[in-house]
Amino acid sequence: MGLGQYRLLAVVAAALVGSVSGGGLATPAIAQTIISATNDGNGNFVEKDASGNTYTYGLGSFNSGQVVVAETTAGGTSQTATFTITPVGGTLLSITSDGFPGQGAVSCTYDFAAQRVVSGNCGPLFPDTSGVTAAAAAANAAGHGILRDQTLAVTTLVSERVRAISRDTARSLDAGAANAPPQASYRGLSVGSADARWGVWGAAVGDFLRSNAALGYDGNTVVALAGMDYLVDRSWVLGMAVGYARTDLNLKSITGRRNAEGPVAGPYASLILGPNASIDGQFQYTSLSQRIAAPMAGLSADFGGDRLTGAINLNGYADAGPYRFTGFTGYAYSWDGTNKSVFSLIPPFSDNDRYGVWKLGGEAGYVVDRLEAYVPLTFLYETTSPRDGVGRVALLVGAGLRYQLCDNIRAGLVATSTELQSHNRNVTVGGNLRWTF
Repeated sequence: MGLGQYRLLAVVAAALVGSVSGGGLATPAIAQTIISATNDGNGNFVEKDASGNTYTYGLGSFNSGQVVVAETTAGGTSQTATFTITPVGGTLLSITSDGFPGQGAVSCTYDFAAQRVVSGNCGPLFPDTSGVTAAAAAANAAGHGILRDQTLAVTTLVSERVRAISRDTARSLDAGAANAPPQASYRGLSVGSADARWGVWGAAVGDFLRSNAALGYDGNTVVALAGMDYLVDRSWVLGMAVGYARTDLNLKSITGRRNAEGPVAGPYASLILGPNASIDGQFQYTSLSQRIAAPMAGLSADFGGDRLTGAINLNGYADAGPYRFTGFTGYAYSWDGTNKSVFSLIPPFSDNDRYGVWKLGGEAGYVVDRLEAYVPLTFLYETTSPRDGVGRVALLVGAGLRYQLCDNIRAGLVATSTELQSHNRNVTVGGNLRWTF
């Protein structure tokens, strides 16, 4: 017999007893938010609330019309409270109690035929955990959406900067390249310029997320990064990127929000394989601060966490007159580990998450004097399980402009849209600036 059936039989027995002891309603107060309810197999119900308190009471005590509930607080204190069950007509019961010391009184009305609370909050008696379960599921899904979006934003910003640096260096090795004049120095500076081994850059991106999955969400992500790199020789580029990432999401399946933010830092490197190819890698550590708020379920949590991210790409380059072509394939992987919170106790919420994605893409550009217009196209396949119910496959399409302000300063703008991904549609807008010296 299931937990609900045990409780139903006990409640029916209490209704038949028709106890009227303890008449009069206690002053209502905010009762406990129960997040789990189980049967220990010995006729006792064991419940936990959002504050870490545990409640235990026996099935047989319902028959007397009064239920004595033992509480063990999160701090280890033991105390009890008596709940009086009084029939008020038909299938309705009134539950009243002075409550546990320091936690306020309890008053509610319960329909034992429908097995639901009609009004008030019955505290540890007759808890409705469906709200907290739904909140945990929605927050868990949004967490994966945050992990995916921030991972893609950070790794893409770094990859694009490293790829641009590597392309200039690689193409300068080809004296006959259409867009790299003979003896062109590092990163496409004009002929006769001194070698520029150092470079600094800044890039920012804003992403507008829309998921219409069962556990959908909408919101935005903002990532801003700055980096410095050094051309060790004609084959190696080493650099460091630092920045900040923030995502704010509204949970559409419940009334709630989840956000995550924190500083990002990590190295990157590129090996120039020749005038037409390079391979690059990057690593980041993100220190996260997260908040979940689900007011209708009576839940909220603030907690920290850590993220480790790595990515590697193989790139190819070719020129044909004023046309520039770039292709790449690569893989990015992130692991999130968050600190314990009240949501840790509520399935299906998990404190750990992973996101892996394989990328295959490229861009075609056209150069006119100092201006280059280009069209990027990237195929994505998520190799980890999407917790938020969106599809594994996505196609990023967009358009961008690059402009060389002077010999050693370049700026760029780009916009992309996520297509062909089920239950998901993101629009991203970004810009960047690079200075070499």
